[in-house]
Amino acid sequence: MSKGNDVFQVLIPTVAPSVIAPPAALASLAEGAIGFYSYPDNTPIDPTGTIPAKFYAAVGVTNLEGVADINKSAGTHIQAKNVSSYDNQIYVAPVNMVVTTAVEALACGNSYGVKVEIRNQEAYRLNGYNQVVKNYVVPSVGCDECGVDCVTDCVAVVDALIALINADTDAVVTASKSGTTCGTDVNLILTVNARTFADFCSVNLNYFHPKQTEIIVTPIDEDFGTATVTTAMKYGQGQGIDVKQMEYDAGGWNAKPGIYRVSTVNGIAREGFQYFADPTGNYAVNNVAYTQDSISGWRGDVSFQRTVFAAKNGAVATAVKSLLDLMFPNV
Repeated sequence: MSKGNDVFQVLIPTVAPSVIAPPAALASLAEGAIGFYSYPDNTPIDPTGTIPAKFYAAVGVTNLEGVADINKSAGTHIQAKNVSSYDNQIYVAPVNMVVTTAVEALACGNSYGVKVEIRNQEAYRLNGYNQVVKNYVVPSVGCDECGVDCVTDCVAVVDALIALINADTDAVVTASKSGTTCGTDVNLILTVNARTFADFCSVNLNYFHPKQTEIIVTPIDEDFGTATVTTAMKYGQGQGIDVKQMEYDAGGWNAKPGIYRVSTVNGIAREGFQYFADPTGNYAVNNVAYTQDSISGWRGDVSFQRTVFAAKNGAVATAVKSLLDLMFPNV
C-alpha cells in the first residue's frame, strides 16, 4: 500500500518561546507566541516536564477579521507515540553561478560569442526536459581597412557582446567584463540573475522550486577563450518565498481557504489567503511528521500528518528549535 500525501500545517512563531516554563493559557496566547497544549483539556505543557500522550501546538495570530485567534498543528492532536520524524533545516543562502571566459587576441572577419544553456525549473516547465539554449553572437569590429589576418579590437567585441546580452528581455544573466588588455587580462563575465516573483490575488502564479539557475557556457569561436565556473551555484534553503508557498499549499488542507481556490464566477484565483511568512525573510524550518491512529467500529484508520515550524533566523529560530528538541526527544 502506498503512502498518501501528508495533511500538513505551517506554524510561524515570531516570539521566542520559553523552554523552562509552560506557555500562557491558550486564551491568552499572544500574537506570534507558540506553545504546546494537552489534548483534550487545553492546559499548557511544561516542556521540561512529562510530555502527555496527546497534545498539539498553537501559535497566536490575528485573523483576517482582526480578531485574536490561533493556528494549530495539523490534525486534532499529535499522538506522542506515533511521531515518526523530526528534522531541522537551517537557512542556506542561495548562490548564483558566475562563469568567466578569457578573451584572447581576436582575428578580423570572424563572429564571436557564447552559447548559454539554461538549466532551471522554469525552463523545464515551459519546454519539458529539453535543452534550452541562447546564442549571443557579434561580428568583429574595426576591420574595414584590414585583411583577414589583422587583429580586431577585442575590448570593443566584448563591449558589443555585453550590450547584446544585457539587452535580452529574458535577463537570465548579466554580462560584464574585467581587464583592459587583449590577450592577457580581458574576461567576459556572466552572472546568473535571481528570479523575481509577483503575486496575483494573493497567489504566486509563477512559483517554482528550486529557483536557482545553472548555465553551461560554450564559446562559439575557439579564439574566444575557455569558459570557467568561477562561482559555483548553490541551492537556497529556508527562503521566505518557499515558506510562504508552503502556507499556500497547506491552505488546501486546513480550510484556509480550502480546496476551491478559483472563483467559479470569473475563473481567477480567489482572494482570502492569509500569509504569516515574510517572503523576503530567511527561515529555519523544522518538520515534525506523525500519524494519527483512530478506531471506528470494526475498522482502524491511519492519517499521515505533518506540521512545519518555521522561524526567522536568530533568537526566535534558536528558541523554537530548543523547544522542539524537548517536545520531540526520541526522534
